[in-house]
Amino acid sequence: MAEQEAIDRLELGDHVCWSFDDDQRFLRSMSRYVMAGLRARHRILYYGHAWPAEALLAAFESHGVPTGDAVASGQLVVRSSTETYLRTGEFDVASTIDAWPLEAQRARDAGWTGLRVVGDMAWAAGPGAARIPGSERLVEYEGQVNQVFAHAEAMAVCLYDRRLYTSAELATVGSAHPGTLLDRGADEWSPLLRMRYTDDPLGVRLAGESDLSNRDALRTLLAGLDRRLPADKGRRLVIDVSALTFVDAAGALALADAVRGGSREAVLTGCSPALRRLLDMVAPGIPHSAVAN
Repeated sequence: MAEQEAIDRLELGDHVCWSFDDDQRFLRSMSRYVMAGLRARHRILYYGHAWPAEALLAAFESHGVPTGDAVASGQLVVRSSTETYLRTGEFDVASTIDAWPLEAQRARDAGWTGLRVVGDMAWAAGPGAARIPGSERLVEYEGQVNQVFAHAEAMAVCLYDRRLYTSAELATVGSAHPGTLLDRGADEWSPLLRMRYTDDPLGVRLAGESDLSNRDALRTLLAGLDRRLPADKGRRLVIDVSALTFVDAAGALALADAVRGGSREAVLTGCSPALRRLLDMVAPGIPHSAVAN
């Protein structure tokens, strides 16, 4: 099935919004995602909401996942939203984001090769007055957490049930993810944009396409480069765009802002002639020395 093939192609560093409306397809694909994590020796954290842990584990078992052994070894951990996103009774964006690097470190310390996450975001759905305090900052969270996953030590699939969210809500939250998968999507789907921090040179490498579907993800990651990349490793940041195959005007403007708006020098490398022309149109004040082929 298309979404299963897409899930097979996910890598550490990916942060994907998965919009679905069929429970059986959901269970088959999540079982496949969990099984792939077991084989890769990832620690798998499933932050659930709609499905009780016992029912979820039983469903995975019925699809061939050895949940008993995985849970006993600590490789598979299932927690509820009240234990994770809402452990203080509200959704705290900063503390939730800060928890992910700690979880990735715990996975490494325990000998696992990476952290594989599933987040059921059903807890944030509902009419305004009935929503969990802090849930109005969900899109902000999804955008900022890209600054964690770009270290490529963890990967995440965020579950958004189309039966709980409006199309407008899904489009907005999807834009905060580098990639969005519909369970009725195309066979050739892959994460639309991959964003990875680099050490040599210090900066970030972008690959794929930047458009309306992931606009907030790119903008938020670039806006946080100064804070996320250690100052003691250099004052110059390199944004490698050589593997970008498409950039719209908003994406080009986000790149321009990253070059001219940070506290450290930032340069774009690998610019195609088309991207250079687009940058000249949307941000004519960028110094030519900040943009290289």
